[in-house]
Amino acid sequence: MTPAPILVIRPITTIGVSQLLVLERAADGAETEVLRRPGTDHASVTAEIARRAGDPLAGVVVDLAACEWVDSGVLGVWVSWHHLLARHGGRVLVCRANERIRNILHISQLDQLFPASDTLDEATALLGPSPPS
Repeated sequence: MTPAPILVIRPITTIGVSQLLVLERAADGAETEVLRRPGTDHASVTAEIARRAGDPLAGVVVDLAACEWVDSGVLGVWVSWHHLLARHGGRVLVCRANERIRNILHISQLDQLFPASDTLDEATALLGPSPPS
């Protein structure tokens, strides 16, 4: 049985949902662009997650390496992604969040809903099989 794919979402601006790069990460670690047009926003990503929600999708990893902060609007988008995925057993995780973002997640108690990992590999391992070394 083929493991369910994981979507990796990378904000390419300093705030979490203004412009996003969306990739599908396979079990072997290979990444393929899913949404290719420039300026992909949270509404496009939400539509993609909703479209795939009935298919096997292990979850979404939000890779925050290039993101400096998130606000309540960003957190609300993540909660909507969580609800779309949770109906089918999927989850939303974050990785490479800076201390400011980790504090925001902790204070809002969303760190319980969105576990944070230090690396993309750690986050994807929580959702499915690890890529080979």
